Amino acid sequence: MRFSTGGMPTDIARSMVVCTNEDANELSAYQAQVVNLGGNNKMRLVKDGQVYNGNAPYLIVNIDGAEKTSLESFSPTLASNSILKSFYGGSDKTEEVSKVLLDAVTLYNDLAYKNKADKQKTKLDNIKDKTGDDFKSAEALYNAYLANIQNNVFK
Repeated sequence: MRFSTGGMPTDIARSMVVCTNEDANELSAYQAQVVNLGGNNKMRLVKDGQVYNGNAPYLIVNIDGAEKTSLESFSPTLASNSILKSFYGGSDKTEEVSKVLLDAVTLYNDLAYKNKADKQKTKLDNIKDKTGDDFKSAEALYNAYLANIQNNVFK
């Protein structure tokens, strides 16, 4: 898969099947398709309307190509020690810089989850039926946001 390799085209929306070379022949006649299994749509390998039920392990990678506005501001935030070492010299400085970067990224992550939790809490407060499925799923998301906060300052 290529995302941004100079001189190479970016991968386009599609589904890919990942398997071992030994299983490739067995799986080559199948196509990745969405199937309804017990009321839930799942990606599965299908041939002639039948879902693959063999023993060969496989993985379906679905690249949908959809724009994700929530990721617009994403940028890599951690640098490896070897990269830092080339810029800052010895291991003492590298470890110090790594710790500062890790702490900064952790605090930023906690702040982002705190903001999401606060917005979700407002949604929770506006749901009238506190026993319904909408409330339960909104509450689960709120609790998940809180669980991702590591620093007690943001809890």
